[in-house]
Amino acid sequence: VSSPFGLSDFRPISLLGCLYKLVAKVLAARLGKVMNSLINSTQSAFINGRHLVDGVVVINEVLDVAKKMGKEVLVFKVDFEKAYDSVDWGFLEYMLRRFGFCDKWVEWMQACVFAGSMSILVNGSPTREISIQRGLKQGDPLAPFLFLLVVEGLGGVMRKAVELNLFKGFTVGRDGVVVSHLQYADDTVYRGSVAGVVPFKYLGLPVGANPRRIATWEPLLEHIRRKLNSWGNKFISLGGRIVLLNSVLNSIPIFYMSFMKMPSQVWKKIISIQRDFLWGGVRGGRKISWVKWDVVCLKKCDGGLGVKDVRIMNLSLLAKWRWRILQNECSLWREVIAARYGTHISFSADWSGYTFPSNSSAWWKDLRDLEGAATSPNWISGAMERRVGNGRTTTFWLQNWIGGSALRDKFPRLYSLSEQKQWHISEVLLNAFDRSRMVWRRGLFQWEEDLLGEMKVLMREVKLGTTEDQWFWNLEDDGIFSVSSAYDCLAAVLLNFEPVSDLVSSVFEKIWLSPAPSKIIAFSWQVLHDRLPSKTNLYRRGVVHNSGNQDCVWCMVKPESGVHLLLHCDYAQFVWREVCHVVEVECSSFEDCAVFIVRVAAATVLLFSEVIAGSFLAGEFPGSAALVFCCSFWLCADWV
Repeated sequence: VSSPFGLSDFRPISLLGCLYKLVAKVLAARLGKVMNSLINSTQSAFINGRHLVDGVVVINEVLDVAKKMGKEVLVFKVDFEKAYDSVDWGFLEYMLRRFGFCDKWVEWMQACVFAGSMSILVNGSPTREISIQRGLKQGDPLAPFLFLLVVEGLGGVMRKAVELNLFKGFTVGRDGVVVSHLQYADDTVYRGSVAGVVPFKYLGLPVGANPRRIATWEPLLEHIRRKLNSWGNKFISLGGRIVLLNSVLNSIPIFYMSFMKMPSQVWKKIISIQRDFLWGGVRGGRKISWVKWDVVCLKKCDGGLGVKDVRIMNLSLLAKWRWRILQNECSLWREVIAARYGTHISFSADWSGYTFPSNSSAWWKDLRDLEGAATSPNWISGAMERRVGNGRTTTFWLQNWIGGSALRDKFPRLYSLSEQKQWHISEVLLNAFDRSRMVWRRGLFQWEEDLLGEMKVLMREVKLGTTEDQWFWNLEDDGIFSVSSAYDCLAAVLLNFEPVSDLVSSVFEKIWLSPAPSKIIAFSWQVLHDRLPSKTNLYRRGVVHNSGNQDCVWCMVKPESGVHLLLHCDYAQFVWREVCHVVEVECSSFEDCAVFIVRVAAATVLLFSEVIAGSFLAGEFPGSAALVFCCSFWLCADWV
């Protein structure tokens, strides 16, 4: 509050000792293990496995159903005023006992929470201490979980009201999933059957809006512009802009992109803003883009700047929803999706054979068509496979659990003859394939028996165990989906670039590991790509129109390129030898390298690998010093 008038305009600050925090962290870790079973799935805050956007998915689907079915629906959003500070200790104790916590645990919670005092600073001087009668301490590791236990009382009241028909929720799908309310910590949304107005924002995301409209994304674009304007009065070097681009501008769209698919006009606009900032600064206007954007988005060891392409990042974040649908999560959003689009979506990673309702939401259509966004039509389902344990939840024919693809695709003839198309592995197999219970709609011909023999060979080592079946993400060693691995998979397909050799990759990696300032490393990156604003590069870009004025400023003999100026020029080689002599570094390898450089195109790469990167690792000639020398040598050439 900029101009506080009353006591309610101030927020108390909790001062917690280190010893208390250690004890509270231990207790919070124990409490966190049981929270998932205590708190209803309508609550999506602070619990492992539940996510902020889960509630957004539910309310978005509810509004989409209501709109397309012509039903009226009330959306009532409320927020607790000073949520933590208003928790009544008596009610907290009541909820702890209702949840079945033992007396010892309740006593521990009382010792942690039901105590404390506060004083008010008046003109910097504290008053006498006042005993606290309610509230949870900000920063207390136990506070989030205890607050959820308190607000679960409200959730229980709502469920009882629906049960007694005192409040009518909204029904979704053929299975009749009733959605009456959603909670995220102290934010609560109620739904009923009265008219409402959409779109509106819930937890920072537009609900009920069309993600294909540019207007839906305008607040995000405006946020990026405001952030750029806040840097307007500062001079930021190329190295600094690279850091800000990676840490700030690339992070702003993440929340939006984790829920909605960007239209092409939006991600192109964001890339344009990022590109202009990288090469022109905040107010520099449009400048020369010295390096292609696809190369900028590569990993640093591959010659890029590690900038995430927003289009690919958007697809990777949405792919996580496809992975989560396949997991055995007991969550409201998954129930709503299954009720509307069918339970079969949680059994297979490949949705190509499924027919979905024509009135699907825009969010679901984008999720369904996700694999068509890449060159490879099965980049998601192809990266997943079913790891079989007891075989009770994996279908024998339909799921990819052996051989890299589903058995119906490997043996389509046998699949067409099978009477067990929907059976699970445990139902088809007894203990081993040789004692299988395969049922066919007719006897097999000899060539079909041969196919069956091939399938028996494929599953010769199959043995059912006692563990549960689970999905495995092949792009990670631990089999758990990660956005970074999905991004790398898509980037290899969608980014237009030429792979670099191991030598070039190692040189780029060592340059970025150098302790040199960021602007020096950025300069070195441009040198390695031969993208300095030298005379030859400026002429090639049409900035300099006089083709006869391209001679090197030092030797005045050969055309001035970045490679020539820093390496091929006789003056540059003389200076390099003197520098190596001053710092007492053996330069024979450099001389041999220089002779070889004249004959090959990878001049700069060899320069950095032999003179800078290698000596930096040896600890004799710090790489940062050599990088600074290169930058200084270039600046001297500009002054001539």
